[in-house]
Amino acid sequence: MTTRSMTGFARVEGASDAGRLTVEVRSVNHRYLEPTLRLPDRLRAFETDLRDQLKQRLQRGKVDCYLRLEETSSSVGFSVNDAAVTALAGAIDKVRGAVPDAAPANPIDILRWPDVLDTPVADEEALQRDVNATFAKALDGLIATRESEGATLEGYVLERLTAVEAIVAEGRAIAGQIAERLRERLRQRLAKLQVDNLDEGRLEQEVAVLAHKADVDEELDRLTTHIDEIRTTFRDSGKGAIGRRLDFLMQELNREANTLAAKATQTETTLQAVELKLLVEQMREQIQNIE
Repeated sequence: MTTRSMTGFARVEGASDAGRLTVEVRSVNHRYLEPTLRLPDRLRAFETDLRDQLKQRLQRGKVDCYLRLEETSSSVGFSVNDAAVTALAGAIDKVRGAVPDAAPANPIDILRWPDVLDTPVADEEALQRDVNATFAKALDGLIATRESEGATLEGYVLERLTAVEAIVAEGRAIAGQIAERLRERLRQRLAKLQVDNLDEGRLEQEVAVLAHKADVDEELDRLTTHIDEIRTTFRDSGKGAIGRRLDFLMQELNREANTLAAKATQTETTLQAVELKLLVEQMREQIQNIE
């Protein structure tokens, strides 16, 4: 199993002794698996088996299934029970003998009489096998389209994840310069105030306090961990649905981006946090459609 989206469509036609089968399956994103089956009355008895088949192959998405059966003339044909017709005709003649003014018998009314028509008994087991096989082919087609779109979504997310990695690398480079930049900023402010006899020890204490407040090493480390986990999740997509886990990891990335923005003391850091939040939002929008 590869990465799948939750959007797809498939239409398959099949044949059976009862007639021509048509199966349409379409799906859109949904938090859970929500299947809806619309079947003609003739196929209603097979709904439970079809639902079980669908649940075995799909894990998330709102899935609408439409099944149609165009019955052939042979499958809906009738044969007349000659013995029943003969007996009924004899009964009608007796009634006419007793009631000469009785209305003539209507052939349609005769056909409606019990046992006059012999309805062919369909092979329901064979029909069910044909329905299951056609439905399975439709699911194959649906899954193929979901996997194709899933591969596109995975590429989209990984491309932006690479951009996130670049921002993290830039953030580490800037983080190493924070103390020196804060020190220089304090010196410039003190110079404007014309402070004499600058206490270097006191200056270093202030720099240490400000640098500690602006330290983002932990946030950058967690971002790196989340990035690695996202890549691992895509590699392990064959083990099952990954959409929910990816969505959780997007929430974690967004949390770290907010913390970076709150701790920013440099213009570059602020811009990086904004760009990071934008990338996370772009990925999250696409991940909403991953199974």
